[in-house]
Amino acid sequence: MDDVYATKVSYAWEDRQAWLELPFPLTEYERRVRAVQAGIRKRGLAALLVYNAPGRTGEIRYLTNFNSFFGISVLIMPPEGDLTIVSNACFHGEPMHTEVWKTWVRDFRHAHFSIPVAKPGSVADLLVEALRERKLEGGRLGLAGYAWWPMVLHQRVSEALPGFRVEPAEDLVLEVKKIKSPLEVEVMRRLAWIGDRGLEAGFRTVRPGVSELDVCAEVHHALIKSGAEEVGGEIVVVGGPRAGFKHVWPTTRTFQDGDMVFIDLKAVYQGYWCDIARSFAVGTPSAEAKKLLDLCVRLADETLRRVKPGVEVGSLYTVPQTLADEAGIGHRFFPTGLGHGTGTARAEPPFLHVGSTLPFEENMVFSLEPALAVEGLGTACIEDMCRVTAEGAERMSVFERVLW
Repeated sequence: MDDVYATKVSYAWEDRQAWLELPFPLTEYERRVRAVQAGIRKRGLAALLVYNAPGRTGEIRYLTNFNSFFGISVLIMPPEGDLTIVSNACFHGEPMHTEVWKTWVRDFRHAHFSIPVAKPGSVADLLVEALRERKLEGGRLGLAGYAWWPMVLHQRVSEALPGFRVEPAEDLVLEVKKIKSPLEVEVMRRLAWIGDRGLEAGFRTVRPGVSELDVCAEVHHALIKSGAEEVGGEIVVVGGPRAGFKHVWPTTRTFQDGDMVFIDLKAVYQGYWCDIARSFAVGTPSAEAKKLLDLCVRLADETLRRVKPGVEVGSLYTVPQTLADEAGIGHRFFPTGLGHGTGTARAEPPFLHVGSTLPFEENMVFSLEPALAVEGLGTACIEDMCRVTAEGAERMSVFERVLW
């Protein structure tokens, strides 16, 4: 095979345009791009590079609908005008085998996945070529994905372009992503419904003698059957003493009467992530377990009641912490795990961090998960997808919460 693979299936815009599939109208993507480009101009950057790789596909998916689910991709965004994607996320070296027809960006350049980044013909060389064409080789460039930017890619580009410099600029994309459009909200409502079906299947399958893996399989089945394009990472299904460690992968262990149970699932629909969870017990919970479970409902309810536009995100943790303290189990609450925003990444703004001064705004969407956990007993956590409304907040995932 030649060093540079010649594709057998054309991926020129005029050929792939007929296959184009977008979850939103093109005008929605144009709105997003314009907003980011306004930030690029305001910061005085020559361009913004957006880096994505497996496990970090959200920003390029959000802006272009290209899913870099393997390999690496870099989106070049000038202050105005057309975008360019360079990527080695191509099965068999064929972009059309890797759903490149799902992006509206016309200028897509691919490298064969088997060519190392440090070798000629790699994705690094494509990036160098594109930067030279746009006369950006010595310009001030922002980089979204700075913390994940591979050293080998940076070295290869810097060798070819001695003036190449990048600076952190992830906020230019995250600032736009943090407020969901009405179209995004509707997609995320459907996503929450899909997640609810997974929780329902898991709850209905748990009984004495059934294994954690059996329950997990039913959760997977329900999510995909309900419309999820993929199960978004790990599915937590755990019962008994290990449930006190919260995030535990399922095993062949079978549920026993009285076990505390924790199910936490992630699913992806149209590129958007849900992250929701429920806790309950097999049969009748012990008095200690019931205390935790009853309290976790109050934590979820009272914390969500505090959310409204203008309230600082970082102040939220005081509600569940105070309730847990009053119940005499404040040390069982974990304030750094209160929740996170959701969108085309499994976690994005608003991050519910202690000390954050970011104010809530209407149409922010986040997963709220105040949790109580006791080693050797279990985890009590209700996690729901929630949306900030004009006057407060609403739960988007609505599967029953009191299951004991």
